[in-house]
Amino acid sequence: MDYERLKETYGDFRFPAVNIIVEGKSFGDCQRQLILSDIRVELSCKEEASQAVFSIYNCTDEETGSYCMEVLKPYILLGSLVVVEAGYGERLTEVFRGFIARVEFVNEENGPCVEVTAMDAKGIMMSNCCAGVLESKRYSDAVKEIFS
Repeated sequence: MDYERLKETYGDFRFPAVNIIVEGKSFGDCQRQLILSDIRVELSCKEEASQAVFSIYNCTDEETGSYCMEVLKPYILLGSLVVVEAGYGERLTEVFRGFIARVEFVNEENGPCVEVTAMDAKGIMMSNCCAGVLESKRYSDAVKEIFS
């Protein structure tokens, strides 16, 4: 890799940028100015699944304090496809592709937000892999069975 060439390609690494697209809709296209923050992408090639977590702010009605569900709904439906792109300036590269697995409505010190967790296909496929039926009748035997 040539650092100078990368530096030229990515505008001297001056303006970090992230774009999150849910079911083909970018948050930048939303009529209401939803604010994305706390964006974290964890990638793994081991057994655990890769995931992306982000928070959505400015998603409540100031008068009533209730969440603007009509605005949020297209971006938080469970099972929706999520693509996260990251880079510098206008040069973005896809770094995550998965599905919304969890949505949590949180009241933080920064104000109310919606925290979205997306998992890759591996996480969804593995979600039930640890299920099993114990055959033990006593707790002590059940503990031994779990650890074996």
